[in-house]
Amino acid sequence: MKPPGEGLYRFVWRVLRGLARVLWGLEVCGEENVPLKGGVILASNHLSLADPPIVGAAAPRTLYYMAKRELFDIPLLRSLIEALNAFPVRRGYGREALKRALEVLRGGGAVLLFPEGTRSRDGRLGPPKPGVGMLAVKGRVPVVPVALSGTKHTGRCLLRRDRIRVTFISPLLPREWEGLPEKEACRRVGELVMERIADVLGHWPLRSIGI
Repeated sequence: MKPPGEGLYRFVWRVLRGLARVLWGLEVCGEENVPLKGGVILASNHLSLADPPIVGAAAPRTLYYMAKRELFDIPLLRSLIEALNAFPVRRGYGREALKRALEVLRGGGAVLLFPEGTRSRDGRLGPPKPGVGMLAVKGRVPVVPVALSGTKHTGRCLLRRDRIRVTFISPLLPREWEGLPEKEACRRVGELVMERIADVLGHWPLRSIGI
């Protein structure tokens, strides 16, 4: 059974991926690290409002997204983002949104999350919120860290001074936190995700995080 809006979803992202390559020199690495079947979390650092569509266009499979609840109050926009597999979330990962994300994962879908919970103002990586770890542990699904760069300065990319890069990193597997108490496992997942993103981007030390 196809997810709702898959035809429109794939068409929009194919067009966006082509435009991003032409306009911003989009580079995509590590697509083979994204499992093509089964529940999986893609966990990316967060730089700008362009991040969800850029990661969606780069990913080799259909993704589901959390979007600010306020966007669903605009009728035409609501129809579009719902067709593109977005579902509403209150700031700080609302309980309803986490429940919906867990349903998607258990149904074999792929969910895009931003572990930091908000966009970085200075480009540095911040500490992970508990949502990504909780979903990974409760859903028993792998987590693919995603290192994203360039989306904060699209003007520089347009002038070819920089490029937008999306790197899908080798997935974290449930066995990496098996045997840990649930709270510790959730914390560990978030730390591992940000560590691996930092390794790719070279962003050490992380901002306000004790690793």
